[in-house]
Amino acid sequence: MIGELISGEADMAVAPLTVSADRQSVVDFSKPYIDDAGITIMIQKPDAETRSHHWLAFFNPLHFEIWLCIALSVICVSVILFVVTKMCPGEGQAAKVSDRFTIG
Repeated sequence: MIGELISGEADMAVAPLTVSADRQSVVDFSKPYIDDAGITIMIQKPDAETRSHHWLAFFNPLHFEIWLCIALSVICVSVILFVVTKMCPGEGQAAKVSDRFTIG
């Protein structure tokens, strides 16, 4: 698995491997998800220029088109929910609370 990461055949690997100094020198490990099983995610260690922390780096895992679809979906769902709540009678009005309390 580590050889495939280094050669570029795989982008990441999920396996129950222990983190050792030798392995950590060539691949990056995530924190173990399940402590008892020791399952971790490995990716090829990035070079120094890709390792720089840019404030937009969280966009890197997905392509621009995917982020655009996510943003448009959020906007569309928000507009639909707004329209539906405006069309529903009684929506947005405070519920009337009775002053009388009963037991039983």
